[in-house]
Amino acid sequence: MRVLSNVLLPFILITVIGNMLHAQSEFKKIGYIPFYKVKMVESLDFEGLTHLNIAFANPDEYGNLHTKTYDYAPIVEKAHKHNVDVYISLAGGGLAKDLSEQWETLMNPSNRSWYISKIKDYVLINGLQGADMDLEWGDVNKYYSAFVQEMKDTFDIYELGLTAALPAVKRFSPITDEALDAFDWINMMVYDARGPWNPDNPGQHSSIDFALQAIEFWKGQGVSADRLVLGVPFYGYDFSDRKKIHSVHYSELIEQSATNAFLDQKGLVFYNGIHTILKKLRIAYSELGGIMMWELGQDAPDAFSLWGNIKRELSLYESQKKRVPVTVKTDLYPNPFDKEFVLELKKQTSGYARIKTVSGKVLYETDFTNKKMLNINPLNIPNGIFVMEIIDEKTTYKYKLVKQTN
Repeated sequence: MRVLSNVLLPFILITVIGNMLHAQSEFKKIGYIPFYKVKMVESLDFEGLTHLNIAFANPDEYGNLHTKTYDYAPIVEKAHKHNVDVYISLAGGGLAKDLSEQWETLMNPSNRSWYISKIKDYVLINGLQGADMDLEWGDVNKYYSAFVQEMKDTFDIYELGLTAALPAVKRFSPITDEALDAFDWINMMVYDARGPWNPDNPGQHSSIDFALQAIEFWKGQGVSADRLVLGVPFYGYDFSDRKKIHSVHYSELIEQSATNAFLDQKGLVFYNGIHTILKKLRIAYSELGGIMMWELGQDAPDAFSLWGNIKRELSLYESQKKRVPVTVKTDLYPNPFDKEFVLELKKQTSGYARIKTVSGKVLYETDFTNKKMLNINPLNIPNGIFVMEIIDEKTTYKYKLVKQTN
């Protein structure tokens, strides 16, 4: 038993949660680029990416994949010079009727094996490292799961990667657990919550809350956090004219005004600026296996580049994570807390403590000097789940913290 403000409180051992700065050597940085933007190759920034997905390839009636008449070989060449693995993204959302019918025919059990063989050959011939399945909605049919599983078996033989792009909070009913397990990871498309399909509902199409919902949704489907990659948009939607709602590239917004880089809304245009993108990065880095960007060709250059700011933030994480210990024995109690709690440090030290939301917003911060025990009394913090972060002269610690008012 321990005494806190003359009240007897039971000791509760806290489980240390993953540090945002934890070592993630395999944290993925995935950028999509449409095949028809091959002319942008000189201006595209591939440095720091782990994967590049070229979108999209589709089959002709004989199962031969193509990207129309575009040759994206220069993109692959540049990506490989930066040690980036390149995947071909297959299908794409909103397929035309003829393409939709071709995919269904080719995934049919009678055609499945030879079509998968053609996909495999296409990947190898073009010097790629894998494929990304982006069949969506009605095109995820009764043949999908068996097709994916056999594709995985074939790709494994040739040491090729297989991933999927799936909606934020929707699992298409034909996708079995076995099919989900076949993917090396899932690129969660956490955008398009609103758009031209619902003109009377303007607003943010890719909020922080939407990202948190997506994470919980796919975890609830049995996908481990390290196999989830958080997708972020480099575009927004302009609702100014309800009859002509359209997407707007982030780069266009920066051309209008550099201050737009630090906003998420300009009039009736809704998008993600630098601050929101970096908040999402913190969530992805602390909880997931990577971050994905749709798409690099919509980014702004130089200081206002979203990808550039992601890289800079990640470099800070990487430089600091070496200070994080493997085990942490600092005690925090009680938890859940009501009004105040105690931090018992491992040794007498100096530094600062802060309470943050899971999205990274700092709600409380205090410094301390030559302390071994801290009494924390954070005012005006609502009930909920938070992160308690302690940074001293040599070490960074993080804990799950619960506020619960009786």
